[in-house]
Amino acid sequence: MEHSAPAFLPRFQEQCPQTLVVNSGDDAFEAARRLSPDLVVIRSAEETSATCLELVRELRADRGVGRILVLLPGPVTASTIA
Repeated sequence: MEHSAPAFLPRFQEQCPQTLVVNSGDDAFEAARRLSPDLVVIRSAEETSATCLELVRELRADRGVGRILVLLPGPVTASTIA
């Protein structure tokens, strides 16, 4: 699947020069380990919102990443991420 960059992404990159944009959770872990980014943007097509929530927890705990944005392909309700 081809991913296009969200229109707001350049503005995020201005505010956080060490922005890491990846297409999967696996890519996020490897790159965060090597680069220590200020912000991680995950453009995820395959992962469920529950999987992404776990991914966010692990990135924060294991890699020390404080700012993480996960772009899911469909709508997410509050009960999905609670």
